[in-house]
Amino acid sequence: MITEFVEAVQNQDKRNIFKPFLGDVTSIPKEFHEFYKNSDPVDVVIKLDDLSQINFYSMNFLPAIQCEYTLPESAFCFATQNGDPVYYLDGKIYTELADGGSKPELLAYSFDAYLKIILRHLRH
Repeated sequence: MITEFVEAVQNQDKRNIFKPFLGDVTSIPKEFHEFYKNSDPVDVVIKLDDLSQINFYSMNFLPAIQCEYTLPESAFCFATQNGDPVYYLDGKIYTELADGGSKPELLAYSFDAYLKIILRHLRH
């Protein structure tokens, strides 16, 4: 799934850059290890068919993005969609308004399922 995702996103825009991450990934949830080890999203902006866009963040930027939003303590923010955080919590993927003034919205039941949803909605 990860290879298919990376290829589709790079085909959408050749400026989307993924590179292997050679450092330690134990600070992030296990569900993300393979993705970040093999395809660290160095500069990735994905355009969806509803005209929204998703920014994925690289391993080097993840510590900063964790501090940018008021999320549950165990949440792992790895992307934003139109400026709102996209995060992993208890095995599921959620989003909510950046100001924290909304209830979390369930996006997918796993990271893999989230990548599949993105693939279905890539703008061509």
